[in-house]
Amino acid sequence: MNVKRTIIKAGKVLWEEHLVTSHSGNISVREGDFVYITNTGTKLGFLEESDISTVPIQAGRNEYPFISSEWDIHRGLYLNTKRTVIIHAHPPCTVTLSLNYEKIEAIDYEGKISFKIAPVIENLEDRKKLLESLLDKFENYKIVVIRGHGTFTLTDSIEEAIFLTSSLEFSSKVLIFNAIFNKKL
Repeated sequence: MNVKRTIIKAGKVLWEEHLVTSHSGNISVREGDFVYITNTGTKLGFLEESDISTVPIQAGRNEYPFISSEWDIHRGLYLNTKRTVIIHAHPPCTVTLSLNYEKIEAIDYEGKISFKIAPVIENLEDRKKLLESLLDKFENYKIVVIRGHGTFTLTDSIEEAIFLTSSLEFSSKVLIFNAIFNKKL
């Protein structure tokens, strides 16, 4: 498997499904003591191999200032779990629901069989506390929403991470449309 090409394909899917904005989101894959991670400010829908860096898992961002600004979270998740894939996206309907709910619970069939519930955590400025909160939720879930910000998936497959992100956004749309239909919004 060519990891960089896989990340490029994943970025394109996230972009085409409107799960990220032009320069938002990041993707990483861990292989042993190294992590392939998108660089900061890259356009996920238009990635090239030069937009993805290979970084030793023990490295600090000051040694690689061009990598994703979320490196500390990716690194912390990898060092504290056995998972090998992280996608951080900004799906708009999911972010909208996160502003008002403590969890996003699927009411549609696809959501019920894929993620069922996505917990919402606070967007903490203290990065260590944010990492601790993510780690706590990832004990029981593979996708977590940061209030008003976006999603993190932590899986062992880039396909599963895309699927969870896409499914959650679809379920969020269904919840919003259902609320409008029932005049609950």
